[in-house]
Amino acid sequence: MQLIHLNWESLSILEKEESFKLEYSDFEIRHNPHRYVTMCKSEAGQMHLLMKQIFLNVPVQKILENYPKLANCINQIQLQLQEIFRLNTSEEVHQDYTVQLLWENCLIWSEIDLIVINPEKSEFRCINWTWNEGNVPTEATIQQHWKTQLPLFLLTKNYNLAPETLSFTYWFVNGCSNTSVEYNFDYNTAQFNSFFERLHKTLQKLSTMQPEIKNPNEYYLRLAQEAPEVEI
Repeated sequence: MQLIHLNWESLSILEKEESFKLEYSDFEIRHNPHRYVTMCKSEAGQMHLLMKQIFLNVPVQKILENYPKLANCINQIQLQLQEIFRLNTSEEVHQDYTVQLLWENCLIWSEIDLIVINPEKSEFRCINWTWNEGNVPTEATIQQHWKTQLPLFLLTKNYNLAPETLSFTYWFVNGCSNTSVEYNFDYNTAQFNSFFERLHKTLQKLSTMQPEIKNPNEYYLRLAQEAPEVEI
């Protein structure tokens, strides 16, 4: 049985589509969560890549000098991070934190921009930064979004945590403004149980679209050819 990789993007699309319209090969081509080429061409994707480089101490100043919007967003994030690091000197701070869960033949995963862990209290604070130049979605919309609920659910399941020990913070940064919008959400058992039912109902749609691989060699060769190249 083929392992299906799913993240918040593919799950949110799967939730909205009607089961009888789904075809596995089409779903895979359109919603493979490992295809980063398009994302990296966007300003939001470039911002995330630059933040990864900054955490690795890779010089990015020359790039930021030529892209003032990106520089403005990066500056907003760094100001917020300075406060995080100042207040959490004794806690563990991890960037690009990935959490995964194997659910039958599905590997469900989520990446968190930054996570602050208090080992003594077993508290996890998830932080994501998002590029936004339009209207910021409402708090209620963001709280129920797959991008918020999925990592909280996966952390709870993987580490056997009490949901009440987790929280999520969003920073919406704007390249044309010097201010950001911050949302903070606490997690609880009711949210965990509700999301579990939502996830189970969504994954049931996959049972109607089992992959048909007539020629395995050609199939996997095509996947390899379509995979994005990684610059070294």
